[in-house]
Amino acid sequence: MSTGPQGIQGYQGIQGQQGIPGPTGLQGPPGIQGIAGLPGGPTGSTGPGFTTITTPGTNYVLTTANSSSSNAAVGNANLTFDGSALTVTGNTSVSGILGVQEIQEVVVAAPSPGTAYTANWANGDIFYMTSLSGNMTVNITNLPTTANRNYTVVFYLVQGGTGYYINTLQVAGTGVTIRFQGAATPSPTANVVSTQTFMLYYSGSAWTALSTFANFA
Repeated sequence: MSTGPQGIQGYQGIQGQQGIPGPTGLQGPPGIQGIAGLPGGPTGSTGPGFTTITTPGTNYVLTTANSSSSNAAVGNANLTFDGSALTVTGNTSVSGILGVQEIQEVVVAAPSPGTAYTANWANGDIFYMTSLSGNMTVNITNLPTTANRNYTVVFYLVQGGTGYYINTLQVAGTGVTIRFQGAATPSPTANVVSTQTFMLYYSGSAWTALSTFANFA
């Protein structure tokens, strides 16, 4: 017996609303960052920049790349850091106020100088003279000849039975008139330590030498 046709399908019902999503779970902690690689050697400065000096036993060279700068240094300065002190070798120019806590100066020993002595300024500007035998001619060598600069050179004179002083001065072999304090020549005393100080001013063409003398018992 044959089957009759299928009836019309009914409409689909309306879909219900989606439920509210639940809260997101807590985020886990970030992973540990890896250790950075060791830094390379220190980088020297160029131009007016700076270098942080931290490695003992390392020699640093500071150079000036900008030669047109009015504040550019002349030449190079070598710096050596031993962990506690910084040693500068070469000429160093400071523009502005220089503040220091202590100053230590080199003293050049000059035993038995005789009556003619060459004081090499490149070795120091303080000279300790013993076993004096007479008034002296001192020739100061290696003083820079930059115009409008002043230099101070000090002589310790350990006096014996007779007192002596420096009565003749030369700079690089050329005689310079000594202008004594009070316009009077010194009066050295026997068996004391005397100091004779020279203030030397270079104008660009000539030297002016002012000298002070003192006895210390």
